[in-house]
Amino acid sequence: MNTIKYYMKIARQNKTMLLLYIIILVSITAIQGMSYEEIYNESEINIGVIKNDDSQFANSLINYLEKENSIYYYDSVDLAELDLYTRYIDGILEIPENSEGILLNSNNAPLKIYTDITNPQSRIFGSVANKYPMYYKSMFNSKDLDIDRLFNVLDEKAKIEFIKPQVNAELKFFGYVNAYGFVIMMILLKLLGDLHLSFNKRDIQIRSDVSPKNKTRINMELNFSQILISALVFIIVFSIGIFGFFPEMLKAQTLKYYVLILTLWTLVVVFFSSFVNRIGTSKAVTNMMSNALPVMLMFLSGSAIPIEIMPKFVQGVAKFSPLFYYNNAITKLSTGNLNIKNEVFILIAFSIAFYVTGLYLGKERHSAR
Repeated sequence: MNTIKYYMKIARQNKTMLLLYIIILVSITAIQGMSYEEIYNESEINIGVIKNDDSQFANSLINYLEKENSIYYYDSVDLAELDLYTRYIDGILEIPENSEGILLNSNNAPLKIYTDITNPQSRIFGSVANKYPMYYKSMFNSKDLDIDRLFNVLDEKAKIEFIKPQVNAELKFFGYVNAYGFVIMMILLKLLGDLHLSFNKRDIQIRSDVSPKNKTRINMELNFSQILISALVFIIVFSIGIFGFFPEMLKAQTLKYYVLILTLWTLVVVFFSSFVNRIGTSKAVTNMMSNALPVMLMFLSGSAIPIEIMPKFVQGVAKFSPLFYYNNAITKLSTGNLNIKNEVFILIAFSIAFYVTGLYLGKERHSAR
């Protein structure tokens, strides 16, 4: 039995459904991207500060942030988190004890920064707060630390980044890929689930059972077929997004990194769908999981509510969600941070885990028949 041939035949028979899902995916992601807030208020960012250090580094950082922003002091992060959630403040900066010693004598982060992925002002604050320690340490190590010159360098760099011609396109594209991460999961879970149920019809399974191929190979071919379908969806949606809505992104340095993350995320979703579909035994169960799981992962991964203001237990659970690392990667790229190696490796690990687990469940189900 040619598994790929039959699966693709089923896909062609359901081409109307496939086309409808693509239209839904393109529409939602495009609307989200085109409507994404693109105008930063360059001079008024509201920052909540928890200051536990009185070093030169801590004081100079506060002085720099106070130049054009509003600073609100809090006794604890817990008190500031509610204001971050309601957008009374745009970000939280926690300066721990001995922050300067941590910065200069170790590779640990000297600050704790809490931002809201859905708030452009918050993302600007996060970028500034992350850059200040790097420049401070660089000047200190070169024995050329001058606070006034540090301020001037950071101001000039901020102006250059602010007037880059592709900034607005990159911000809107961030909104596009942010929506893509969630929507592609819902679409592929439903689409591949429906195709999988069609493939599991009795007449097809009888041919599968008498096939000379071993069950592992059949499951691998089934996964390959799902990858082909998903690759088609990805290519269509990504091409429409880039050439139809965001052609300026073709000049962006971050584009190839976005392509890498989007490709890996689509692969994760394919194998996650394969894993889920082998658990579900009926259309009702498959539909329930395809609707409930994406919503649960969205709330657990910071797509709807900033992960930093969730309870500590939820923050720990979020690290077991692949969507958490997808969100981390695209947030880094949106601020010009190209260091996404950890996120790439973790998404690859999730892909392998879902793939192997799906093969095992498929083999067990065949053995049980």
